[in-house]
Amino acid sequence: MQEKVAIFGDITIYIVSGGSGSVAEQMVNTVKVQFPNTRIKTERLGFIRNECALADIIRKVSKAGGILVHTMLDKRLREFLIDEAASKNVVSIDFIGDLMTQLTNMLVEEPLVQPGLYRKLHSNYFNRIEAIEFSMNHDDSKNLGTIDDAEIVLIGVSRVGKTPLSMYLAVHGWKVANIPLVKDIPVPPELDQVDRRRVIAMYSNLTQLSQFRKIRIEKSNVKSLEKYTNEDAIFDELEYFRDYFKKRRFVTIDITSKPIESSAQEILEIINSRLGIDAHKR
Repeated sequence: MQEKVAIFGDITIYIVSGGSGSVAEQMVNTVKVQFPNTRIKTERLGFIRNECALADIIRKVSKAGGILVHTMLDKRLREFLIDEAASKNVVSIDFIGDLMTQLTNMLVEEPLVQPGLYRKLHSNYFNRIEAIEFSMNHDDSKNLGTIDDAEIVLIGVSRVGKTPLSMYLAVHGWKVANIPLVKDIPVPPELDQVDRRRVIAMYSNLTQLSQFRKIRIEKSNVKSLEKYTNEDAIFDELEYFRDYFKKRRFVTIDITSKPIESSAQEILEIINSRLGIDAHKR
């Protein structure tokens, strides 16, 4: 039995797994929010498959004075981790060993011991969660440094409907980034690094865009900006970016009065045609 160890100040919990470690991380996150007065950081170390890697991790945790949480299915590696952690006075918490041992003793069946099996069996669910997180983190030009990881990049002027369409596609498992375009502000240079085949330029007619912008102004209680809602200014804006899309050879879709499902389907057909990705597999 491990002795109680008092830890004062910030702490890091190192999550070690033979798979991705995402399930263990979720369990740790569920617990750590119960300690609001302590800053608890987490570091996930997944796909660990040998003793050498485990020994390096344990030395790292020992040096940092952290806690080690693990979900090692392989009995040999799990026992090595537990023994090595104890020898280095590292607090280790086994999320899976006791349950695995009890079930093995009670059932007339040996475990498969396949890291990542749960994730494989529920891949659609995990893909959708990752897509939603990615799309939220890449909404409205956020985190442009990782925009290359996007499967689809939506661009267009304000109120053309980029965010709702991004979220709809994300729920169906697509990693989407979106970039708002403003006539008087340079387009982010990161867009030039994106595979053009993944970029979808959105536009709607002048009347719909003007109405949506006026609604936004009314709901936000912000004094109307003349250029933002003025139809002549919007017309100039749309013409400017139509020319920009043409020069960059971006494929465009008109979302005027279309339900979001129709626009999403149109985008997926374009992506499938250009990149050979079967939309129905999502």
